[in-house]
Amino acid sequence: MYRVTPGLTFSKRNRSKLISLFTERSRLPPKDPESVIQLLAGELRKSVKQRDCALRTDSLFERRNVFRVEYESRVDWDGVIHPLGTNYTDGFRIVLRSGQPIHRLRFTIAHELCHTFFYELVPELKFCPHSIDQKEETLCNIGAAELLVPTNQIKRLARSVPISIETLEDLAAQYQVSAEVMLLRLRSVGLWETELTIWRAAPGGGFRLDRIVGGSSVKWEWTDDSVLKPAWDRARTTQGRTYVQYREDNGGLKLKPVSYQVVRRQDSLMALWDHPATKWPPQSLPLFDKELGSPIPGTAPAADLTIDQDSSFAANDPAKVFHSSFEC
Repeated sequence: MYRVTPGLTFSKRNRSKLISLFTERSRLPPKDPESVIQLLAGELRKSVKQRDCALRTDSLFERRNVFRVEYESRVDWDGVIHPLGTNYTDGFRIVLRSGQPIHRLRFTIAHELCHTFFYELVPELKFCPHSIDQKEETLCNIGAAELLVPTNQIKRLARSVPISIETLEDLAAQYQVSAEVMLLRLRSVGLWETELTIWRAAPGGGFRLDRIVGGSSVKWEWTDDSVLKPAWDRARTTQGRTYVQYREDNGGLKLKPVSYQVVRRQDSLMALWDHPATKWPPQSLPLFDKELGSPIPGTAPAADLTIDQDSSFAANDPAKVFHSSFEC
């Protein structure tokens, strides 16, 4: 969904007039729009003085002059915000697609609330017909993530727990966000480097990649997808070390050694993996117990094979105990 590199996506040369004015008029110390939206969202969250991890999004409506919230069905968008007049004090109407899962609905509301900052700070551009500014949309995603999962709070909670699917799902439940949003949040604040992949049973047998969160859009395959069978058949978490692979356009085979955890969730498999050191033998990692020895038979490095070394593993202390609840 987002992971913005300051000075790259929003470098001054690439900023639209809207983003430039938004940044300048905020009068906040940061000079980059990502930090500005995070600070604005963070202050908005603090204003409700709520102790629970899961933010009550409706508590923010009055603070951001949202006077009406409506629902529509049979639309191809999740949410939209409409001004009720020609200036910020006239207020806004948020329209949401009915039937959204609660986690998606909460993120949509938070996203639309962040649009009000642009109406407030750059009214001459927002209160007139205008096209969608994709950088504004990205900034509203960043602001929504800060509203729902505050940086300082999640850093404090997640630093002391092991990297695992259980941790990911427990944190997501505490904040009432999806596992995907939580994974991206943990990556964006620099705590985790893991990737989340969702797999579905293929018609001819085996499993196919449905989507990947936190990594490049590569069509990874398991070198031996039998490691997924126990999780699929017995609906329990399995873990270990193996390789994933994909074919490059030139026909070369690219391998990545991973430590993984896999668990079945309804009609799909959720796999959380990290990329261990590629020196043989790899270092011990907290996501699994067994040592990985030589490459899997038939996958020994050859002229057309590359070992992926793009990422590294930030090891947690395996002695740390996972707690099933957190205090925000």
